[in-house]
Amino acid sequence: MKFHSDDYFHIGHEHVVAGKPCQDYALSGLSGGVAYATVSDGCSTGGNTDVGARLVALSAAKAIHTLGDAVTGPKRDYAVEAIVFHQQTILNEVKTLLSVTRNDMLATCLYAVVSERGGFVHVRGDGVVAFVKRNGSILLHRFDWANNTPFYPEYLNDDVSSFVEAHGGVEDAHALTEEKWLLTNNECKHISTTTHSIAHGMGGMLIDINQEVVKNELAYVAVFTDGVEAVDGMDWKEAAAHLLDFKNTAGVFAKRRMIRFVTKEATARGVGPSDDIAYAAIRVEHESQGGAP
Repeated sequence: MKFHSDDYFHIGHEHVVAGKPCQDYALSGLSGGVAYATVSDGCSTGGNTDVGARLVALSAAKAIHTLGDAVTGPKRDYAVEAIVFHQQTILNEVKTLLSVTRNDMLATCLYAVVSERGGFVHVRGDGVVAFVKRNGSILLHRFDWANNTPFYPEYLNDDVSSFVEAHGGVEDAHALTEEKWLLTNNECKHISTTTHSIAHGMGGMLIDINQEVVKNELAYVAVFTDGVEAVDGMDWKEAAAHLLDFKNTAGVFAKRRMIRFVTKEATARGVGPSDDIAYAAIRVEHESQGGAP
């Protein structure tokens, strides 16, 4: 079994016409036997969150490299806590060195890690997570905070009361919605809709990836910023499915797929992505597949 990863991000139409930078970022790679994929979405009303999104993604990747194979060990909760700790330590040091402000760091953090021992996805903010099985089915998780006010990990560095207040002032209040959809043979089935408390959402949403699923079923796992939900004239589930329809899995498979999506498929419906969009994917190559595209 081998793992491959790739990523890409693209500036949205609204940012192009407004003269703003792309505030989404994506990063992926391999660390020993662990593959990782991470994306970050900077707040459009924050500071220099294009910088913040990059720092968030880079620090998550560095934390994963630091932990190595222990990331996908049996103690998932410990691995998540360790990644968060290392990431925050790195970010606090970098912020001091570069004089980066709190408002610059208002960015989400979604990442997936996979190895032969299994893996998980950790969602801190909003966005979409996709699992593609070898039979072609796609399971989608969409995370959406109420009032268009997602949680940013930077909030944990100071008093989170203002964030809680923006959602009604009670940490037990449910403000994070998780939708699950299954796409099979051009059919789209709604599986469930669950609401989570503010406190739960601030801790991050964890999706476990079982070792047997990796070994026998999983073809891809991907994480998207919420820009996948803002493609002109296209439902978010359709947009995600397009971006997961890899024609060639060699080399920069995600970059190649998004470029074609943006320049051909999405623009055929309108202006394409109206918001910045980023995604990162891990491909699981099973022994029966060999190395062929």
